[in-house]
Amino acid sequence: MRAAEKREEELRQQIAALKTVEEQNQEECGEEVTPPFWGQPFCKEIDETIIPPNFREVVVEPFDGSQDPHTHLQAFQTQMYISGGNDRPNCKLFPGMLRGVAMQWMATLPSRSIQSFKDLVGSFLSQFAANKVKKLEVADLFDIKQGEGESLKKYLACFNNATVRVDDPDQKPHEQTQYFTPLNEKRTQIMHEICHTSLLDYPTETRGRVMGKERNSWCDIHKAFGHTTEDCWGLKTPIEGLVQSGHLDRYIQRSVPRRTQRQGRNSPHSAGTSQRDRSRSRQATPVHRGTISTISSGRTGYKESIPRASASMTDGRVQTILTGANAIPLGKRAKTLVITFDDSDMRGQAASQDEPMVISMGVAGYKVERVLINQGSSANILYRSTLKKMQLPSGLIQPCPGNLYGFAGECVPILGTVELETRLGERSVDRTIIIQYTIVDAPASYNIIVGRPALNRVGAIVSTRHLCMKFPVGGKVGCVWADTRTAQKCYEDSLRIERPPPSRIVNVLDLDLDPRSQFEREGPLPAEELKEVMLGPEQGQTIKIGTTMNPEEEEMLKAVLRSNYDVFAWSSQDMPGVDSEFICHRLSVDKNARPIAQKKRKMGEEKREAAKQEIRKLIAAGFVREVQYPTWLANVVMVRKANGKWRMCTDYTDLNKACPKDSYPLPGIDKLVDNVVGFTFLSFMDAYFGYNQIRMHPNDEEKTTFIIEEGAFCYQVMPFVLKNAGATYQHLMDKIFKEILGRDVEVYVDDMVARS
Repeated sequence: MRAAEKREEELRQQIAALKTVEEQNQEECGEEVTPPFWGQPFCKEIDETIIPPNFREVVVEPFDGSQDPHTHLQAFQTQMYISGGNDRPNCKLFPGMLRGVAMQWMATLPSRSIQSFKDLVGSFLSQFAANKVKKLEVADLFDIKQGEGESLKKYLACFNNATVRVDDPDQKPHEQTQYFTPLNEKRTQIMHEICHTSLLDYPTETRGRVMGKERNSWCDIHKAFGHTTEDCWGLKTPIEGLVQSGHLDRYIQRSVPRRTQRQGRNSPHSAGTSQRDRSRSRQATPVHRGTISTISSGRTGYKESIPRASASMTDGRVQTILTGANAIPLGKRAKTLVITFDDSDMRGQAASQDEPMVISMGVAGYKVERVLINQGSSANILYRSTLKKMQLPSGLIQPCPGNLYGFAGECVPILGTVELETRLGERSVDRTIIIQYTIVDAPASYNIIVGRPALNRVGAIVSTRHLCMKFPVGGKVGCVWADTRTAQKCYEDSLRIERPPPSRIVNVLDLDLDPRSQFEREGPLPAEELKEVMLGPEQGQTIKIGTTMNPEEEEMLKAVLRSNYDVFAWSSQDMPGVDSEFICHRLSVDKNARPIAQKKRKMGEEKREAAKQEIRKLIAAGFVREVQYPTWLANVVMVRKANGKWRMCTDYTDLNKACPKDSYPLPGIDKLVDNVVGFTFLSFMDAYFGYNQIRMHPNDEEKTTFIIEEGAFCYQVMPFVLKNAGATYQHLMDKIFKEILGRDVEVYVDDMVARS
């Protein structure tokens, strides 16, 4: 053994001596010692991996640093997938596919820096990212044009090659099958609220290009014409992804059930929905049989019918409401106090969760009970009977002329306003603010009604299910629970209050004030029975008046109507029209728009006969004339009215698309409704047929041409189905009623209300 060890030691010394001599010879010859390359960048496990001798050869074009790294990597991984390679063989064989600067880059990687093929791929793509070929957008396909002298075959080959490089060359098939979660806000509004965050990845802008068929529609995403922002696929898809990932839960429309089958925007259902969203329906609100002033279950002693709270808590053990944070765009939220409700907030009281929120609070040093928290009230109400008990100085009350109106139309005069110190909360967690109360004198079972102004000022959140109200107090949460016994007593008292029957009420909220509708037009119905009165000498010249007037009032009304007999139009011939010098309707068709002549549609015998009769009436009235060789041509659509008769409508879809939108301002309906509230007499006038009194501009008449069996005809007067007919009509009304508009009469397009 000793001899063997001695011999081994001698051999080691000889090998070391030989290495020393070799290094000295290389230095003398000026040769550099090249460190070994293979195995340097990889970890020990990859270095020790042995490629099987029968492993299928990888056939990939070598990468020299000038090609697209993603394309090379995809080709290499495909070949390795076919050969059955895994992570370590991938690392071992990948350097063999490199040439030139790519091989030099491989040699510069730090020793043992590559632990897996994923690490190698990350370094490789990062190094040669500048060579990545840009993916084409759909809009880039519009830039591919056939060059001069280029054959059609070569052009199509070039276009097809570009189409392959587009992620989604045809959005339509995907859009028809894609399901989008119903939202409670428009996607454009959601985009504006979250635009400050990094959640949305916006596509490349395509300024100056047209992306779609709607040349007059603008997209804020692509900065191009062709489609609207709301319909942009580049907005709908990422927003749906954020909805699915839970970032936009507050925008989900909870009341709409999830559809079982997928449906696109081009389906009949969705098209009808969007059409209803774009225009107000002309169907009037149904007439109610009466006004119910008391909400009652039918029994005053209703303790027996109220289930225990514990029994009603079986449906959903925990219900949480988050507020505050959801009101601020994502990514910009400040740390705010989160208010939540769960079953622990239900104090085990015997309640059906249907009682009103009745609490007690401190007002001007008094403890006031029977305070109703009413989120539907736009004012804080203090009843006169409560004010008397407080014995406050009369100097605190400020005059405030006006009236308060209930949801049923009842009117209560305002006695004044008063600002009082009010304390909300219990024990140490309370909050004191100054609330302005509106004083009224009316029978009620409550002392005070706290409405939205006070609730919003405090930042209160009310949960009617838990009968609890919470609000922030510094860094804490103040809580107020409803007194169910007091609420029950108020309920019983409300049943005993006898209110006088309301006087005649005209519900102006029932007005349907938009003439541009495809539905049957119905005006507001009177609140009394009517009778027919002969106004003119000829048959059919009658009007209807109410039956609740006394004989003297009725005779006076008849006399006024008969003295103004000439202002009534009994037929189309009685309406000569508005002077075209005063106003006329222009279409302003886009100069680049191509005239479209629709192919004539077939109609049944009944519809053809109805259209024939209608065109005779229009010709006799001078509303239409026959046209030869029209460029624009539309079809008519016969729609059966509620009374069984037919209405002839013209399909101006193509013409309306070629016309820009008239931005003439329409008055706000809410403001008009507020302006007529409180007047004794309201006279509603329907000027629906006034559209035919506005002449078309002579140069635009033939653009309104439509075709039926009798021939092609164009309108000489403005039909209401044109895109900007409503704006033109509103302009006319503003000019005619300029002196009395807002004083004696309110006008919204073709609906007018005279007040007195």
